[in-house]
Amino acid sequence: MNNIFVLFDFETTGLDPFKNNRIVQIGAILLRAKNKNNVSFDKIVHPKIPVSKYSVASKIHKISTNRLRNAKSFKYIFKEFADWLCSIKKNDENIILCGHNSFDFDNNFLVVEMLRYNLEEYIPFDIFLSDSLHIFRSWFPNEKSHSLPILYKNILNKELIGAHNALTDVNAMRKIMCKYNKIQTQHNQDYNIEKNMIELCNLRNIKDEIIRIKQKIIQENINLLPEIFYIRSDKYNKHIIKKDGGRWDDINRAYYYNSKQMYDNAIENVRIIF
Repeated sequence: MNNIFVLFDFETTGLDPFKNNRIVQIGAILLRAKNKNNVSFDKIVHPKIPVSKYSVASKIHKISTNRLRNAKSFKYIFKEFADWLCSIKKNDENIILCGHNSFDFDNNFLVVEMLRYNLEEYIPFDIFLSDSLHIFRSWFPNEKSHSLPILYKNILNKELIGAHNALTDVNAMRKIMCKYNKIQTQHNQDYNIEKNMIELCNLRNIKDEIIRIKQKIIQENINLLPEIFYIRSDKYNKHIIKKDGGRWDDINRAYYYNSKQMYDNAIENVRIIF
């Protein structure tokens, strides 16, 4: 059975999907393009949680709150992503999603978002997961750092412009892999990069990851859809809201509280709208 490597990356609202951080961009590209059409996927995702344009994550990925406000939620973008994966594979081919440090980061976000919207049954075929960090560590053992921007600079002798954009990052991964493949095939015409990547990184079936993360959610009693309590204020009571622990959401342009208790305590001071 043939394998199709799809390089993928997420930009997110934070580092931990189990603490209600969400995906805000999905970027993916084929490692080997059979033709110039339909080789990449790039979508902004509405996180469906409050976001501050001054947050650390927002400053890193630089996705504006206006773009997030007008985007579709993960529930709809994932279906588009799954349809795209279906369109690039044949019946006898496996899809292997490969992300950089994905075993510790992207895979968790992917599965948690799927479980949040009950999407685990949407994909009609097996998806396998791989991690380019493990692969690059084997390919370039003498590199002091295997972070994508540093590796890109050291291997390709150029700066990675626009890092922390999902599509930019997967393109960087692909260029590093293509450079390594070119060097190897010069010495061995039978070299197969996909086979080598599979040998260097134990593949994980997404179904097994779903089972693992479901167990974690149950054991740790993690709420995937915590309630957000929004309020509207005028210029005279903003200071009261902030003093009570309220925060500003740049997507919905409203203040909110993370707990029912904080919300109830604020009722006497502000006008509730929803």
